[in-house]
Amino acid sequence: MKNIAFPHRPGSGGPGSFQVRFEKELEERGYNIIYSDSNITPDLIFIVGGTKKIFWLLKHKLKKVPIIFRLDGINWLHKIPGTKQRTFKNWITSTVINFLNKIIHALFANEIIYQSEFVRNWWDKKGFVKHKKFSIIYNGVDHNVFKSKHKYNDTFIPKIVFLEGNLDYSPYAIDLINEVYDVFKERVFLYGDILFEVERNKLNKKANYMGSVSKESLPDIYSGAIYVSLDVHPACPNTVIEALSCGAPVVGFDTGAISELVEHNNVGFVVSYGSNAWKLDSPDVISLINGIHEISNRFSYYANNAEKYANNKFSIQRMTDKYEEVINKVKK
Repeated sequence: MKNIAFPHRPGSGGPGSFQVRFEKELEERGYNIIYSDSNITPDLIFIVGGTKKIFWLLKHKLKKVPIIFRLDGINWLHKIPGTKQRTFKNWITSTVINFLNKIIHALFANEIIYQSEFVRNWWDKKGFVKHKKFSIIYNGVDHNVFKSKHKYNDTFIPKIVFLEGNLDYSPYAIDLINEVYDVFKERVFLYGDILFEVERNKLNKKANYMGSVSKESLPDIYSGAIYVSLDVHPACPNTVIEALSCGAPVVGFDTGAISELVEHNNVGFVVSYGSNAWKLDSPDVISLINGIHEISNRFSYYANNAEKYANNKFSIQRMTDKYEEVINKVKK
Protein backbone atom coordinates (compact mmCIF):
# COMPACT_ATOMS: atom_id res chain seq x y z
CA MET A 1 0.00 0.00 0.00
CA LYS A 2 1.85 3.05 -1.27
CA ASN A 3 -0.63 5.64 -2.57
CA ILE A 4 -2.39 7.43 0.29
CA ALA A 5 -4.94 10.05 -0.74
CA PHE A 6 -6.07 13.03 1.30
CA PRO A 7 -9.25 14.83 0.15
CA HIS A 8 -7.53 18.20 0.47
CA ARG A 9 -4.08 19.68 0.63
CA PRO A 10 -3.14 20.87 4.14
CA GLY A 11 -5.18 23.85 5.32
CA SER A 12 -4.68 26.23 8.22
CA GLY A 13 -5.06 25.69 11.94
CA GLY A 14 -4.52 22.54 13.94
CA PRO A 15 -5.75 20.01 11.32
CA GLY A 16 -3.57 21.65 8.66
CA SER A 17 -0.41 21.62 10.78
CA PHE A 18 -1.09 17.99 11.69
CA GLN A 19 -1.48 17.01 8.04
CA VAL A 20 1.77 18.75 7.06
CA ARG A 21 3.72 16.85 9.72
CA PHE A 22 1.94 13.57 9.03
CA GLU A 23 2.45 13.73 5.26
CA LYS A 24 6.16 14.40 5.80
CA GLU A 25 6.49 11.37 8.08
CA LEU A 26 4.59 9.14 5.64
CA GLU A 27 6.76 10.24 2.71
CA GLU A 28 9.90 9.48 4.71
CA ARG A 29 8.49 5.96 5.21
CA GLY A 30 8.04 5.43 1.49
CA TYR A 31 4.38 6.35 0.96
CA ASN A 32 3.24 8.44 -2.01
CA ILE A 33 0.89 11.28 -1.05
CA ILE A 34 -1.85 12.20 -3.52
CA TYR A 35 -5.05 14.28 -3.37
CA SER A 36 -8.60 14.04 -4.68
CA ASP A 37 -7.67 15.81 -7.93
CA SER A 38 -5.25 13.01 -8.85
CA ASN A 39 -6.13 10.52 -11.58
CA ILE A 40 -4.52 7.73 -9.53
CA THR A 41 -6.82 5.36 -7.65
CA PRO A 42 -5.46 5.41 -4.10
CA ASP A 43 -4.68 2.37 -2.00
CA LEU A 44 -6.16 4.17 0.99
CA ILE A 45 -7.97 7.42 1.79
CA PHE A 46 -7.08 9.35 4.92
CA ILE A 47 -9.46 12.10 6.07
CA VAL A 48 -8.21 14.74 8.51
CA GLY A 49 -11.06 16.40 10.41
CA GLY A 50 -13.66 16.15 7.64
CA THR A 51 -14.44 16.82 3.99
CA LYS A 52 -17.27 17.93 1.73
CA LYS A 53 -16.10 15.60 -1.05
CA ILE A 54 -18.80 13.00 -0.37
CA PHE A 55 -19.20 11.88 -4.00
CA TRP A 56 -15.43 11.38 -4.33
CA LEU A 57 -15.54 9.23 -1.18
CA LEU A 58 -18.56 7.31 -2.48
CA LYS A 59 -16.82 6.55 -5.79
CA HIS A 60 -13.82 5.06 -4.03
CA LYS A 61 -15.93 3.36 -1.37
CA LEU A 62 -17.64 1.44 -4.17
CA LYS A 63 -14.17 0.48 -5.42
CA LYS A 64 -13.49 -0.91 -1.92
CA VAL A 65 -10.73 1.60 -1.18
CA PRO A 66 -10.37 1.61 2.63
CA ILE A 67 -11.06 4.91 4.40
CA ILE A 68 -9.52 6.08 7.67
CA PHE A 69 -11.16 9.07 9.39
CA ARG A 70 -9.16 11.04 11.96
CA LEU A 71 -11.71 12.93 13.99
CA ASP A 72 -11.70 16.20 15.87
CA GLY A 73 -14.49 17.11 18.24
CA ILE A 74 -17.93 18.23 17.10
CA ASN A 75 -18.68 21.90 16.37
CA TRP A 76 -20.61 23.35 19.31
CA LEU A 77 -19.72 27.00 19.89
CA HIS A 78 -22.26 28.15 17.29
CA LYS A 79 -25.04 26.93 19.61
CA ILE A 80 -24.03 28.98 22.64
CA PRO A 81 -25.99 32.24 23.14
CA GLY A 82 -23.81 35.30 23.56
CA THR A 83 -20.76 33.90 21.75
CA LYS A 84 -19.27 35.62 18.74
CA GLN A 85 -19.49 32.33 16.83
CA ARG A 86 -23.31 32.42 17.06
CA THR A 87 -24.09 33.98 13.69
CA PHE A 88 -26.57 32.62 11.17
CA LYS A 89 -23.82 31.96 8.62
CA ASN A 90 -21.65 30.14 11.14
CA TRP A 91 -24.64 28.18 12.43
CA ILE A 92 -25.39 26.92 8.90
CA THR A 93 -21.73 26.10 8.18
CA SER A 94 -21.15 24.30 11.48
CA THR A 95 -24.40 22.34 11.22
CA VAL A 96 -23.57 21.14 7.69
CA ILE A 97 -20.03 20.16 8.68
CA ASN A 98 -21.30 18.21 11.69
CA PHE A 99 -23.86 16.39 9.55
CA LEU A 100 -21.33 15.44 6.85
CA ASN A 101 -18.83 14.23 9.44
CA LYS A 102 -21.50 12.07 11.09
CA ILE A 103 -22.35 10.55 7.69
CA ILE A 104 -18.68 9.77 6.99
CA HIS A 105 -18.22 8.43 10.52
CA ALA A 106 -21.25 6.15 10.28
CA LEU A 107 -21.27 5.02 6.64
CA PHE A 108 -17.91 5.58 4.92
CA ALA A 109 -15.06 5.04 7.36
CA ASN A 110 -13.52 1.60 7.74
CA GLU A 111 -11.55 2.76 10.76
CA ILE A 112 -11.86 5.76 13.06
CA ILE A 113 -8.95 7.44 14.79
CA TYR A 114 -9.98 9.56 17.75
CA GLN A 115 -7.48 12.08 19.09
CA SER A 116 -8.37 11.35 22.72
CA GLU A 117 -10.72 9.42 24.98
CA PHE A 118 -12.70 12.64 25.31
CA VAL A 119 -13.29 12.76 21.55
CA ARG A 120 -14.32 9.10 21.44
CA ASN A 121 -16.86 9.58 24.25
CA TRP A 122 -18.19 12.71 22.54
CA TRP A 123 -18.75 10.90 19.25
CA ASP A 124 -20.28 7.88 21.01
CA LYS A 125 -22.88 10.24 22.47
CA LYS A 126 -23.46 12.58 19.53
CA GLY A 127 -22.67 10.51 16.45
CA PHE A 128 -25.22 8.46 14.51
CA VAL A 129 -23.51 5.21 15.59
CA LYS A 130 -20.94 3.94 18.07
CA HIS A 131 -18.13 2.95 15.76
CA LYS A 132 -16.67 -0.44 16.68
CA LYS A 133 -13.43 -0.15 14.70
CA PHE A 134 -11.39 2.63 16.24
CA SER A 135 -8.07 3.62 17.74
CA ILE A 136 -7.12 6.47 20.07
CA ILE A 137 -3.90 8.18 19.02
CA TYR A 138 -2.67 11.39 20.60
CA ASN A 139 -0.93 14.01 18.49
CA GLY A 140 2.86 14.19 18.38
CA VAL A 141 5.56 16.77 17.75
CA ASP A 142 9.09 16.74 16.39
CA HIS A 143 11.29 16.86 19.48
CA ASN A 144 14.23 18.00 17.37
CA VAL A 145 12.28 21.22 16.83
CA PHE A 146 10.19 21.52 19.99
CA LYS A 147 12.71 21.18 22.78
CA SER A 148 13.82 23.10 25.84
CA LYS A 149 16.37 25.84 25.24
CA HIS A 150 17.67 26.06 28.81
CA LYS A 151 18.10 24.34 32.13
CA TYR A 152 16.61 26.11 35.12
CA ASN A 153 17.59 26.51 38.74
CA ASP A 154 15.26 27.02 41.71
CA THR A 155 15.53 30.82 41.53
CA PHE A 156 14.41 31.14 37.90
CA ILE A 157 11.26 33.23 37.43
CA PRO A 158 9.21 32.04 34.43
CA LYS A 159 7.12 34.15 32.11
CA ILE A 160 3.39 33.44 31.76
CA VAL A 161 2.33 32.73 28.17
CA PHE A 162 -1.13 32.75 26.59
CA LEU A 163 -0.98 31.53 23.00
CA GLU A 164 -4.01 30.77 20.83
CA GLY A 165 -5.02 31.28 17.22
CA ASN A 166 -7.72 33.63 18.53
CA LEU A 167 -7.25 34.79 22.09
CA ASP A 168 -10.82 36.06 22.32
CA TYR A 169 -12.69 33.01 21.04
CA SER A 170 -14.50 32.59 24.37
CA PRO A 171 -16.60 35.40 25.87
CA TYR A 172 -14.61 35.57 29.12
CA ALA A 173 -11.04 35.12 27.77
CA ILE A 174 -9.89 38.75 27.87
CA ASP A 175 -11.35 39.28 31.34
CA LEU A 176 -9.48 36.17 32.49
CA ILE A 177 -6.23 37.41 30.96
CA ASN A 178 -6.68 40.77 32.69
CA GLU A 179 -7.15 39.04 36.06
CA VAL A 180 -3.98 37.02 35.55
CA TYR A 181 -2.13 40.17 34.49
CA ASP A 182 -3.24 41.95 37.66
CA VAL A 183 -1.36 39.29 39.65
CA PHE A 184 1.73 38.59 37.52
CA LYS A 185 2.10 41.96 35.73
CA GLU A 186 4.94 42.21 33.20
CA ARG A 187 5.57 38.45 33.31
CA VAL A 188 2.42 37.90 31.20
CA PHE A 189 2.85 37.62 27.41
CA LEU A 190 0.02 37.20 24.89
CA TYR A 191 0.37 35.66 21.41
CA GLY A 192 -2.38 35.32 18.82
CA ASP A 193 -5.11 37.37 17.18
CA ILE A 194 -7.77 39.36 18.99
CA LEU A 195 -10.49 39.44 16.38
CA PHE A 196 -13.07 41.69 17.96
CA GLU A 197 -12.41 45.35 18.63
CA VAL A 198 -14.55 45.41 21.77
CA GLU A 199 -12.34 42.66 23.26
CA ARG A 200 -9.15 44.39 22.13
CA ASN A 201 -10.30 47.55 23.89
CA LYS A 202 -10.96 45.59 27.11
CA LEU A 203 -7.40 44.24 27.27
CA ASN A 204 -5.18 45.92 29.86
CA LYS A 205 -3.11 48.44 27.89
CA LYS A 206 0.03 47.47 29.83
CA ALA A 207 -0.20 43.82 28.81
CA ASN A 208 2.58 42.44 26.60
CA TYR A 209 0.41 41.72 23.57
CA MET A 210 2.69 40.40 20.81
CA GLY A 211 0.09 39.56 18.13
CA SER A 212 0.21 36.54 15.86
CA VAL A 213 3.49 34.64 15.51
CA SER A 214 5.13 32.16 13.16
CA LYS A 215 5.40 28.45 13.87
CA GLU A 216 9.18 28.75 13.81
CA SER A 217 9.17 31.14 16.77
CA LEU A 218 7.17 28.86 19.10
CA PRO A 219 10.12 27.05 20.77
CA ASP A 220 11.59 30.42 21.80
CA ILE A 221 8.19 31.60 23.07
CA TYR A 222 7.69 28.48 25.20
CA SER A 223 11.25 28.57 26.54
CA GLY A 224 11.27 29.57 30.22
CA ALA A 225 7.47 29.84 30.28
CA ILE A 226 4.37 28.52 31.95
CA TYR A 227 1.79 27.94 29.24
CA VAL A 228 -1.80 28.82 30.21
CA SER A 229 -4.34 27.07 28.00
CA LEU A 230 -7.59 28.92 27.30
CA ASP A 231 -9.08 25.96 25.41
CA VAL A 232 -12.51 24.70 26.41
CA HIS A 233 -13.30 21.08 25.46
CA PRO A 234 -10.29 20.71 23.14
CA ALA A 235 -9.88 17.44 21.23
CA CYS A 236 -6.09 17.18 21.58
CA PRO A 237 -4.54 20.65 21.46
CA ASN A 238 -1.16 20.87 19.72
CA THR A 239 -0.25 23.94 21.76
CA VAL A 240 -0.30 21.92 24.98
CA ILE A 241 1.89 19.16 23.52
CA GLU A 242 4.30 21.64 21.94
CA ALA A 243 4.61 23.57 25.20
CA LEU A 244 5.33 20.44 27.24
CA SER A 245 7.92 19.32 24.69
CA CYS A 246 9.70 22.66 25.09
CA GLY A 247 9.78 22.24 28.89
CA ALA A 248 6.90 24.65 29.48
CA PRO A 249 4.57 23.34 32.22
CA VAL A 250 0.88 23.74 31.43
CA VAL A 251 -1.99 25.17 33.46
CA GLY A 252 -5.50 24.68 32.15
CA PHE A 253 -9.08 23.90 33.03
CA ASP A 254 -10.23 20.31 33.34
CA THR A 255 -12.27 20.23 30.14
CA GLY A 256 -11.88 18.21 26.96
CA ALA A 257 -8.65 16.22 26.68
CA ILE A 258 -6.53 18.49 28.89
CA SER A 259 -6.39 16.02 31.79
CA GLU A 260 -5.35 13.24 29.37
CA LEU A 261 -2.38 15.28 28.16
CA VAL A 262 -1.24 17.03 31.34
CA GLU A 263 -0.20 14.84 34.26
CA HIS A 264 -1.50 16.88 37.19
CA ASN A 265 1.05 18.07 39.75
CA ASN A 266 3.90 16.59 37.73
CA VAL A 267 4.09 18.46 34.41
CA GLY A 268 1.43 21.07 35.11
CA PHE A 269 -1.81 21.87 36.89
CA VAL A 270 -5.31 20.94 35.70
CA VAL A 271 -7.90 22.85 37.71
CA SER A 272 -11.67 22.65 37.97
CA TYR A 273 -13.56 24.92 35.60
CA GLY A 274 -15.87 25.75 38.48
CA SER A 275 -19.06 26.25 36.45
CA ASN A 276 -20.77 24.92 33.31
CA ALA A 277 -18.08 24.84 30.61
CA TRP A 278 -20.56 23.67 27.95
CA LYS A 279 -22.43 26.95 28.41
CA LEU A 280 -19.16 28.91 28.58
CA ASP A 281 -20.06 30.28 32.00
CA SER A 282 -17.31 32.29 33.70
CA PRO A 283 -14.64 29.91 35.06
CA ASP A 284 -12.78 29.76 38.37
CA VAL A 285 -9.85 32.08 37.59
CA ILE A 286 -8.56 31.95 41.19
CA SER A 287 -7.83 28.23 40.85
CA LEU A 288 -5.99 28.94 37.60
CA ILE A 289 -3.90 31.64 39.29
CA ASN A 290 -3.13 29.33 42.22
CA GLY A 291 -1.89 26.71 39.74
CA ILE A 292 0.42 29.27 38.12
CA HIS A 293 1.78 30.21 41.55
CA GLU A 294 2.42 26.54 42.41
CA ILE A 295 4.41 25.97 39.22
CA SER A 296 6.29 29.27 39.58
CA ASN A 297 7.49 28.24 43.02
CA ARG A 298 8.88 24.92 41.69
CA PHE A 299 9.50 25.77 38.07
CA SER A 300 12.66 23.70 37.50
CA TYR A 301 10.88 20.58 38.79
CA TYR A 302 7.86 21.03 36.52
CA ALA A 303 9.90 22.14 33.48
CA ASN A 304 12.25 19.16 33.59
CA ASN A 305 9.35 16.76 34.08
CA ALA A 306 7.38 18.33 31.22
CA GLU A 307 10.10 17.80 28.63
CA LYS A 308 10.82 14.20 29.69
CA TYR A 309 7.12 13.39 29.76
CA ALA A 310 6.49 14.81 26.28
CA ASN A 311 9.53 13.00 24.86
CA ASN A 312 8.13 9.71 26.11
CA LYS A 313 4.48 10.23 25.21
CA PHE A 314 4.13 12.69 22.33
CA SER A 315 6.84 12.11 19.74
CA ILE A 316 5.90 12.42 16.07
CA GLN A 317 7.61 9.08 15.40
CA ARG A 318 5.57 7.29 18.06
CA MET A 319 2.39 8.85 16.71
CA THR A 320 3.18 7.82 13.12
CA ASP A 321 4.05 4.27 14.22
CA LYS A 322 0.55 3.96 15.65
CA TYR A 323 -1.04 5.41 12.51
CA GLU A 324 0.95 2.99 10.38
CA GLU A 325 -0.37 0.11 12.47
CA VAL A 326 -3.91 1.22 11.58
CA ILE A 327 -2.97 1.59 7.89
CA ASN A 328 -1.56 -1.93 7.84
CA LYS A 329 -4.66 -3.25 9.61
CA VAL A 330 -7.25 -1.81 7.20
CA LYS A 331 -5.40 -2.95 4.07
CA LYS A 332 -5.68 -6.64 5.06
